[in-house]
Amino acid sequence: MKHNLEKKFSSFDLILVLALIAVLLINIFVSRGLPAPGMRKASKNAVTVTGTAPGKVGDVTVEVTADKDNIYSLAVTEQNETPGIGSLAVEQLPAAIVGANSLAVDSVSSATVTSEAIKTAAAAALESAGFDPAAFGFVAPEPEPEVEIAAPVAAEDGKVTATGKGTGIDGDVVVEIVADANTIYEVNILQQNETPGIGSVAVEKLPGAIVEANSIAVDGVTGATVTSTAIKTAITEALTSAGFDPANFGAGEAAPAAEPAPAETAAPAAAEEAAPAEIPEGASTAQAQANGIDGPIVVEVTADADKIYAINILSQNETPGIGSVAVEKLPGAIVEANSADIDGITGATVSSTAIKTAVTEALEAIRSGAPAEEPAPVEEAAPAEPAAAEEPAPKAELPAPVVGEDGKVTAYGRSLGKVGDVTVEVVADENTIYSVTVTEQNETAGIGSRAVEEIPAAIVAANSVDVDAVSGATITTDAIRAAVAWALRDTPFGKTEAAPVEEAPVEEAPVEPGEPVRSVGRSIGKNGDVVVEVLADRCTIYEVNVLEHSETKGVGSVAVDRIPAAIVAANSIDVDAVTGATITTDAIRAAVAKALRDAPYGQAAEETAPVEETAPVEVPTEEAAPAGPITVQATVDGKNGPITIEVTADAETVYDVKVLEHSETTGVGSVAVDWLPARIVEANSIDIDGITGATVTSDAIKAAVGAAIEAASLAPAA
Repeated sequence: MKHNLEKKFSSFDLILVLALIAVLLINIFVSRGLPAPGMRKASKNAVTVTGTAPGKVGDVTVEVTADKDNIYSLAVTEQNETPGIGSLAVEQLPAAIVGANSLAVDSVSSATVTSEAIKTAAAAALESAGFDPAAFGFVAPEPEPEVEIAAPVAAEDGKVTATGKGTGIDGDVVVEIVADANTIYEVNILQQNETPGIGSVAVEKLPGAIVEANSIAVDGVTGATVTSTAIKTAITEALTSAGFDPANFGAGEAAPAAEPAPAETAAPAAAEEAAPAEIPEGASTAQAQANGIDGPIVVEVTADADKIYAINILSQNETPGIGSVAVEKLPGAIVEANSADIDGITGATVSSTAIKTAVTEALEAIRSGAPAEEPAPVEEAAPAEPAAAEEPAPKAELPAPVVGEDGKVTAYGRSLGKVGDVTVEVVADENTIYSVTVTEQNETAGIGSRAVEEIPAAIVAANSVDVDAVSGATITTDAIRAAVAWALRDTPFGKTEAAPVEEAPVEEAPVEPGEPVRSVGRSIGKNGDVVVEVLADRCTIYEVNVLEHSETKGVGSVAVDRIPAAIVAANSIDVDAVTGATITTDAIRAAVAKALRDAPYGQAAEETAPVEETAPVEVPTEEAAPAGPITVQATVDGKNGPITIEVTADAETVYDVKVLEHSETTGVGSVAVDWLPARIVEANSIDIDGITGATVTSDAIKAAVGAAIEAASLAPAA
């Protein structure tokens, strides 16, 4: 009995050992891309060959077993790709190619270069065996044409277009600039092959920062030092070829950037960009999504129970220069903090919250061991909503106001929201707003739609359009408030006449708004004139539209998009500047101020007593102040030499201030030259704060304006 039992156990142990060996062999075969027992077998005509192609970090070599019709196995035998990035393609792509029997499979997200290297190496192997790679769906990538460094081209206005080259982490970075001796107007990247999500962040952000600062001596982009240095080096080369001194634009402070040694910088950059590396075998990858300001944001997170190793944004449609800043900066910050519980990006709260929510959801999937849900591809069509709104469509006329038997008036108003027009219906009498209904809108679901739901009731409860904005839906809130203000002008709300005993009839006129008037104003922005059109009556600014501008996309253009609506909502030009776009903001406010001078805004219905207007009769006729605006010039000493100013003004108003000539320091005194004239015009006074860090230049400009006014026999406005 005992002998039989031992025999049974021995047989069982033998079967168990053989089973374990079989499983182990299958795993070894699968991990090496070889056909495991029971899988597709190679034909007798199959051959095993190798091929090599350049990857992201050195050559990638593959071994392929195939015949003219089938790929039986594919293994990467040699590579040095970045762990956690390129290594994902090394791990995933061979099996995908064998499974599809095709090289026309999708590349691994965030590892495009390595993916293409594996496909190209496999194609080379097939071709060496006499097989046609095209039969397996291979299409050789076309090399990008080299951008030639063209000779500088000078325009009639003195601006010069020039190109320059710097060495990035993945090849040459070629830039084109438009500049003169004092100002960099444009920086465009003509050629680059930097790493998506790393070096590409510098490609997207640095040109605008350099133009805004008018200086090369700006901070590089964290995590993309080599690319940042390449861009600055290329700009320095372009300035030199144009005949300008790069030192005038801060090149001296960026001296290390002008001496990139490819052999020395390439290695640190590779290590730098591979920082999310050293991912242990136990780490997992999951995807999740959350709604941003302009549609879903899809993230991919690689982590284990203790550490976050990498975060990649796979899909997003956030606003350039606003939400896109969160897309660029927040993933790295979360990885560095090893937590999604960090501060969001100022001015991009909704995008920041969406990214953190999606990362948290992915982490929960990884750490709970649950399979991560693939983001629903249907939702990615959401960004099409704004595109539809941009198609021009004829606007329906607003219905005429209707007076009810109870004295209440139903009126309508319209303003521009985040995604098209917002139309409201308002019921009010002279003392009370009874109802506000949004009758037409196309705002983003879950974001702007919250303002549509909450703001009308808030206005009724407050009996005023001066209510707090819904967090994350400021533009929609402003649109609703502006539309309600428009509607209220057709109701008696707020127009109760004052008692005739207390005020003379002539003083009642300012209460009546009168008919709205359209007027146009102009001021100088960062890159040229900013022209606005304003619709206003005596009490209310109804519309502000920017008709013409050439401000930097993603920087000054953000102010162009947001400041007009802010002025309408505040019913004042005294609104906060857009961060990073102060010059453009000031230009819009100054242009609106000029336009309002030709509108009845803030004026009484009747002129004051004409007797007071005749006071100047005591002055001899030949010395009287000019009847209309005149233009005069004045010159004073600035920090680095004379500053010549041209002023257009009359006895009451400074209409225009231009700096005709100066030699102030670029990026220091030049900031006062750019900003102060518009501020003097806006304030209608030289009694304003100077520019911090440019006191001497500021005082010189104000003194020159004062001297010009005195030269015209006008008293400086207080």
